[in-house]
Amino acid sequence: MPKYNVSGIVYARVTPANLAIAVTNSGGTSDSVIEEVIKPVSLASGKITSSTSSNLVTGTETTFRTQFKDGQYLYSYDVTGSPELIGKIERVVDNTSILLTENALLSRTLKYAGSSQIMLKGTDNILIRIPAVVAARNSNGVVTQAYLPNFVEWRTPDNTLGSNGYNNPDSSNLVRYSDPGNILSIDTTVSSDNYVPFTIKPLNQFSNGSNADVVWNVGNIPNYIWAQINPYGDNGVEMTQSTMFYLFTKTVFNEGLLVTNNYSKRSLELAGY
Repeated sequence: MPKYNVSGIVYARVTPANLAIAVTNSGGTSDSVIEEVIKPVSLASGKITSSTSSNLVTGTETTFRTQFKDGQYLYSYDVTGSPELIGKIERVVDNTSILLTENALLSRTLKYAGSSQIMLKGTDNILIRIPAVVAARNSNGVVTQAYLPNFVEWRTPDNTLGSNGYNNPDSSNLVRYSDPGNILSIDTTVSSDNYVPFTIKPLNQFSNGSNADVVWNVGNIPNYIWAQINPYGDNGVEMTQSTMFYLFTKTVFNEGLLVTNNYSKRSLELAGY
C-alpha cells in the first residue's frame, strides 16, 4: 500500500453537533461545526514576556483582565509557530501582570499569547477528524479515488476491529503534560510513563446503494474520516481529574488506503473500519 500523507488532522470535543457530523458518510466540510481541544482559544492583544526564573508574566499593550482567567493555561506563540506552554495561571493581577502557579516553563520576550482551559475530565472521550486525500477526479470534478487512513497501522496488534487493544504509539499518542499542582515541562522527549493508551473507533456510516457489499457507488467518497478516542479503552481506568493532555498524530503513514467508487465493505473492515 502507498504512503498516506495528510495535513489538517484535528481533535475535537465530543459534542452533539460534532457527533451528528461524525456519523455521516461525508464527514462534513471544512467549516462544519467543530470544537478543537488542543488549540489556544484565541490570540490575545499585546505581547508577553516570561522568564524561567520567575512566576511573573508581564504584558505590553495587553488587557489580561478581560482576556485571561485564573486556572487557564497560558501559551506563547508567533504567527507561524506552534503554541508553547508557559504555565498555569494562578492569578490575573492586572492588565499587564499575571502570576503563574510556578516559574514559567519557557523564557520568551515580547511574544503573542493565547489561553486554553483544556482540562479533560477523567472520563472524557475525544474525536479525531482526518481529511481524505484526493487521488483522482473525473471530468466533472467528482472525486473517484482518495486515500483514507488505514486504522490497522494506528493500532497495536491486539486492537482489532473491536474495542480491545490500544493505539500504536508510533502513529499517535495521548500524552499527559500536567496534573493538579504540578505542570510538566513540554519538550521533545516525554517519558513513556506519561503516555495514556487509548482505543480508536471509526464513526462514519458509509452510504450504500443497491449492493450491500460496496460503498460509495454514486461517487460520494467522504471528505473526512472521524474516529472516537477512548483513553484506557474499556478497562474502567479514569484519567487524572483536572489534568492537561496533549494529543499527537503523525501525518505521514507507512500505509494508506486507496479507495474508489464501489469500494468493497470487506476491504474497509480489513483496514480497521
